[in-house]
Amino acid sequence: MDEGNGSNARRGTDGKGLAEAIRYAGETYNDIARLFEEQPKHDWEPLGDLLHIYKGILAAFPDILSVHKDAIQKRKECERMTLEHKMEQSQYQQVVHRTDVVSYALLAEINHFHAERSTQIKKAMKNFLCEQAAFYQKIAAKLQDAYALFEDD
Repeated sequence: MDEGNGSNARRGTDGKGLAEAIRYAGETYNDIARLFEEQPKHDWEPLGDLLHIYKGILAAFPDILSVHKDAIQKRKECERMTLEHKMEQSQYQQVVHRTDVVSYALLAEINHFHAERSTQIKKAMKNFLCEQAAFYQKIAAKLQDAYALFEDD
C-alpha cells in the first residue's frame, strides 16, 4: 500500500489497492450467494407453508359439500314421505331442523374461511414482499460498497 497516499490504496487506484478491491468484490458475490441460500426461509418457505395449509383446507371442501348435499337430499325424501303419510310431521320437522343446522354450519364455515383467508393471505404477502425488499436492499448495499472501492476521488 502506498503510505503517502492512503486514500488511493483504499479506493483501489494503485496495484495493491486494486487487488484488494477486486478481492473484496469477489467476497461480495460470495456473501450475496449466501444471502440467496438463506433467503427462502424468510420469505418463500412461510408463504409456501401457508399455501400448503390452504391446499389441505380446500381439498376438504368437496367432502363437506357432499355431506350437505346428502343432507338436503334426505330432507327432500323425508318431505316426500311426509306428504305420502309415511312419516310423522313432527319427525319431518326434526329432519328440517337438523338439515338447517348442517346448512348454517356450512355457511358459517365458508364465511369464516373467506375472512381468515383474506386476513392470512394479506399478512403473508406483506411479509413476503417486506422480506424480498429487505433482501434486495442488502444485495444493493453490498454491491454499492464494492463499487465504492473502484471510484476515483
